[in-house]
Amino acid sequence: MSGCRCTIECSLYLINAKVDCAILKNTYCNDGLGSEFHHYPDDGKLLNCGYSYEFLSDAMLELPVCKVTNGKLDEAGPAYKCLIIDGETYLSTAFLERIYILAADGLPIIWIGERPVGSRYHSESNAEEKMDAWKRALDRGWNAPGVTHLESREEVPKMLQYLGVLPEVMLDGTKDVMTAVHEDETTRYVALYAYNRVEYAPDEPNPDEFGVSSIFRKGTMKSTYQRPGKQSRKTIRIKLHDEEEGEIRLCNPWSGKMEVISGSAMMVENADIAEDKGTAQQYREMTVEIEEDELILLAIEKKEKNRTDNYNTEVTEKCEADQDCGCDVKGIGMRETVGEIIFETLDLEEFGPNEDVECSFLRSGFRKYGETLAIDLPDQLKPWRKIDAALRTFSGRGTYRGTIRLEKKEPGKRYILNLGNVCDTFRVQINGIETDFPDQVMKEADVTEFIQAGENTLEVIVTSNLYNKLFEEPIVWKGMCLPYTPKDYGIWETKEKPICLYMESAGLY
Repeated sequence: MSGCRCTIECSLYLINAKVDCAILKNTYCNDGLGSEFHHYPDDGKLLNCGYSYEFLSDAMLELPVCKVTNGKLDEAGPAYKCLIIDGETYLSTAFLERIYILAADGLPIIWIGERPVGSRYHSESNAEEKMDAWKRALDRGWNAPGVTHLESREEVPKMLQYLGVLPEVMLDGTKDVMTAVHEDETTRYVALYAYNRVEYAPDEPNPDEFGVSSIFRKGTMKSTYQRPGKQSRKTIRIKLHDEEEGEIRLCNPWSGKMEVISGSAMMVENADIAEDKGTAQQYREMTVEIEEDELILLAIEKKEKNRTDNYNTEVTEKCEADQDCGCDVKGIGMRETVGEIIFETLDLEEFGPNEDVECSFLRSGFRKYGETLAIDLPDQLKPWRKIDAALRTFSGRGTYRGTIRLEKKEPGKRYILNLGNVCDTFRVQINGIETDFPDQVMKEADVTEFIQAGENTLEVIVTSNLYNKLFEEPIVWKGMCLPYTPKDYGIWETKEKPICLYMESAGLY
């Protein structure tokens, strides 16, 4: 299925995608080795009804563009028509607050399964008052108007239709087909791909394959997979969401030519949909012949430009007007850059065996490497391997020491230390006290409880992995040369990712 999606995306990579559903995914749905002809484990029900979907993390849903306009999330981008939350046991306070905002702004939300039992972060549950705040946020998000609760994934397509959330391409569900819709200013492209279902059989390995593919039965994977061809060909009925009524063309990827085909216009309104939802939409119905593993690309001409960039302009102007504000995103809190951060020294410790003849990581540790390095100027804050050529294969940890100067600490505000670029993992101490575990993705640490007005001591401990030490030259594997690209470790900043202290207004509870 990954290959199916990549095929479609690569074919249309220069064009804006339009996606029906956003599915929250903080953990993997599967291990990557099973019978996953679909990414979302609903047995292909969403796909076969025509719904396209993408996985989003809670961090992505906090981006400035994730704003609901006309009932769609990021209307100028993918224009998601709904958000699906599937069996999440742990959710952060910020995300629960975000759910309430998105639902209040008109985005339909489908929530499958039981109530979450706790926060994803220890820092939100290590004190009674924090846990109380999480529970209040859960009650608001769980009971928010616009949130629909279901017991199983199988109920989702029918409920979406009931809510008036119709796909860009409606399918009759009689064949395994996935869809993708992309558009530019003049043309709307619809891709149909008839995917196959490979059979997972680890107990009966395929003798004609090697490696991972051997766990699929003969005739189902890679060089031994035989396409069924015409015997799988079937005529299916599709309905294309189309308000433009322009010509529909069938694209020939080999010749680059397009053939005009016809489709009858119709209004689609599910009989089960409540009358006050106003969900009647213009569709054009047609039939196509498609066989397994075939990709069909349709192009629909737009009669006039039907796109607006007001939303993107609004966000861009806001950011350009005040680069330090972090953008005012409703429900997340306004951010303002405050204080001054100064790094002064860096001490390195190399990870290695306790003795030269040692072969086990169990008897290894950190030893001081070289002298303490002074950081006199901001541009001296750079990846370790760029400080000294001798550090090109260095693996270990570095302790950065410095100060944070804060003129005044505002009551009721959160203070977030953003370290720009950090690799690999890091911990933070303020005034000798270690903070809650930092956000290793956003490179941030909440220092609200530890920072004081005036001068504060700062210590950041960054630990690398062993990549540069173990892979310091290209590797030959199965006759192929795998290039070696050294990784950057340490702390450094760029114009796009500066090191700074944010003062943030409180979110909703």
